[in-house]
Amino acid sequence: MQVSQALDLMEALFRAAEHPDITAVERYGRDDQPGGQSPPGVKVVHRSGSTGVLWAAA
Repeated sequence: MQVSQALDLMEALFRAAEHPDITAVERYGRDDQPGGQSPPGVKVVHRSGSTGVLWAAA
């Protein structure tokens, strides 16, 4: 499984959950491989303003 496919899956799961406290789900990073200057990931924003991030690491 490619990094982008894994992150697509995680993003889809967060969106499908439709949790009432999650206000945004965003992709970030420009690299398509882990370990670069702009690693790819998914950011989840909570209603309180806190965020959780999941990124690809080497």
